[in-house]
Amino acid sequence: MHYAKLHHSIRLQRLFRFLSDGKPHTTSEIGNATGIEAVGSAIGELRRNGISITCARRTQLKNYGRGTTVYEYQIERE
Repeated sequence: MHYAKLHHSIRLQRLFRFLSDGKPHTTSEIGNATGIEAVGSAIGELRRNGISITCARRTQLKNYGRGTTVYEYQIERE
């Protein structure tokens, strides 16, 4: 996998700063706050740069018992 280096990439720095609050953020929240369209790929790039990020999957129930899967990302605290 080719990936950007954190110290050279403004995009990854923006993502890292956003996630640095230590709170879980959904893919949608991350995209809206950072302008990154391929959030999952950018998370993978941060991981390749040695940043530990957890991913939690949950289902939000909608009408008639159907759900939407939501992914939340969070930087692991050391």
